[in-house]
Amino acid sequence: MSSPFTTLSNGVTKEQIDAMARSGQVPSNLKSEVSKMYIVIFTHIDGTMYSEMSAAEEVDGEFIVCEGREATYDRIINFLNSDLEPCSVDINKSKVLVEGVDAGKSVSLLRFIGFCKNFYPNKEIDLSRHLEAIGVESDETAQVTRQATGFGGNSGTMLNE
Repeated sequence: MSSPFTTLSNGVTKEQIDAMARSGQVPSNLKSEVSKMYIVIFTHIDGTMYSEMSAAEEVDGEFIVCEGREATYDRIINFLNSDLEPCSVDINKSKVLVEGVDAGKSVSLLRFIGFCKNFYPNKEIDLSRHLEAIGVESDETAQVTRQATGFGGNSGTMLNE
């Protein structure tokens, strides 16, 4: 049987509250998907991008940092629908990382979009031109977005977050 303190505090233990008080932060394993930080790393299809700060400087990619899964999904939709060079982002090599999950367990941008489509079905995103650019036929989309990373299924990946 759990203690009354654990029951009243939604399963947060006294040790976890003490750790929060010492550090002044909520550990990422206690945050919801709304308050976690997400990093999206966009990789260019031909591998060449130019820095926004110095147009002469080549970079391997660029990234955005967002708070919350839905906000991250919105930014991705806006980014992919913006005035990019047609199909310039490799959505299979681009990665999404989430606070509290090892970088090795990141998922592809394509996988993250497939995951978010289940949670936010009213938000439309057309990936056909991006899929075509990386050589994926539209009927293969469902299969590609189901490919797991990390340990099989959602176990141990950011998709549990």
